[in-house]
Amino acid sequence: MTPFRTLGARPWMADQVRRDDMASGRRFGVPAQAIALRIFLVVATVLFSLLYVAYATRMNASTLSPSAFFCSINAFSRASSDWRPLQEPGLLWFNTAFLVFCSLVYLGADHAAAKKNTRQLKNAMILVGILSISFLIGQLLVWQQLNAAGFFARANPSYGFFYMLTGIHGLHLIGGLVFWAILTVRLFQGASPHSLAVNIRLCGQYWHYLLVVWVAIFLLLLLT
Repeated sequence: MTPFRTLGARPWMADQVRRDDMASGRRFGVPAQAIALRIFLVVATVLFSLLYVAYATRMNASTLSPSAFFCSINAFSRASSDWRPLQEPGLLWFNTAFLVFCSLVYLGADHAAAKKNTRQLKNAMILVGILSISFLIGQLLVWQQLNAAGFFARANPSYGFFYMLTGIHGLHLIGGLVFWAILTVRLFQGASPHSLAVNIRLCGQYWHYLLVVWVAIFLLLLLT
């Protein structure tokens, strides 16, 4: 039975009772973990979208009309009187590369799990952890550089948004590392790649999502 037919069912009708009695009892072929991840990604997307819009709106608060805001992204360059653009540290490019490689390695991990290659999967999972932690360390170094140069969060709205956007993104990555650690420990304790394949694929999808979010944040910072 399709979801739409399920929603349209009338259990109080006699003909519906007969159809229910003939049901095979099959369920939708989507793992519960996948459904939970998709719901979480929807919520996270709403959060990051609101932050994205808040950033652009605050920057153009005194010079940009609502119609112009939705017409062209080039309008982002017209800053309001109290908005001072932040010069992005070059280290952010290296951090972006860490996240890109991490996403690619997860593709290799997914392939290794499907092929039941335990050794390759272990190497891939270790590399994922190294690259992800390197990204987080790099972000902390960026914060340290900015603070040393006097770009404090309270000094200007643009600085505060930078810390907030990168911080929230980092927290999402840390949350992902918790599940990565659980899977990696289970793998090294002897769990078969086949038994972890679904969860590894979902973790990979989460990392791909975080990469897309980070690229959107990075582009926003570069364009403004």
